[in-house]
Amino acid sequence: MAETARAGAPVTTTLQASPAFRRGVLGASLTLAAGEIALFVMLWRLGQLVDPGADPGAGLLFISLGSALTLQAMAVVGIAWVMVAMSWTTLRDDVTGVSLDHPWRRWHGAWSEITHAWTQGGWLVLQVRGQWRRWYVRSTGDGGASLAHIRAALPAGAWLEGSAKQMHLARTTLPICLAAMGVGGLILLWILNALSAV
Repeated sequence: MAETARAGAPVTTTLQASPAFRRGVLGASLTLAAGEIALFVMLWRLGQLVDPGADPGAGLLFISLGSALTLQAMAVVGIAWVMVAMSWTTLRDDVTGVSLDHPWRRWHGAWSEITHAWTQGGWLVLQVRGQWRRWYVRSTGDGGASLAHIRAALPAGAWLEGSAKQMHLARTTLPICLAAMGVGGLILLWILNALSAV
C-alpha cells in the first residue's frame, strides 16, 4: 500500500500487487492456456484415428470423454483468468471514498458498505454489501501498516479473524461446496446409468 500526499492535498492510499507478481500470474495463466490448447489439438488428432464403430456404448463413452475434457479445460482456463483479474485488483482510498477495481468490474463507495474483511494467504478479502462476489487484493507489501489503516477505516465488527473468520467462511462457503458436490455426483450417476443401459 502506498500513501501519497502533496502539500495541502489529502492522503491517497493504494493497495495492489507488485508488477512482478502480476507478470508471474499472467505468465502462468498463459502457460496453462497454451497447455490446454496443445492437449486439445493432440486429442483431436488422436480422435481422428479412433473409430467407435457401430457400438452405441463406445460412441457414448467417446462423447462423454470429450465433454469431460472440454469442461475440464473451461474450468482450468476460467480459474487462470480469475487469478489474472485478482492479481490486477486495486484498492484505492482517497477523499472521494474507497474504490475497488480489476479488469472486468469496479466498485466505489464508503468503508461503511464493506460488511466483512479478513486476510487469507497473502490476500486481503473484502465483502461489499449487496454483492455476492468477494474482492481479493494482494496484501503482501508493506505488511502491517496497510492492514492497520484498513482495519481502522472499517466499521466495527467488520474485521474477522480467528474463530469468527472460520465460522463466517464455513457459513458462506460450505453450502456452495456441498451443492457443487451433489450436482457433480448426480451427473456422474447419470453418465454411469447411461453407459450401463447401452
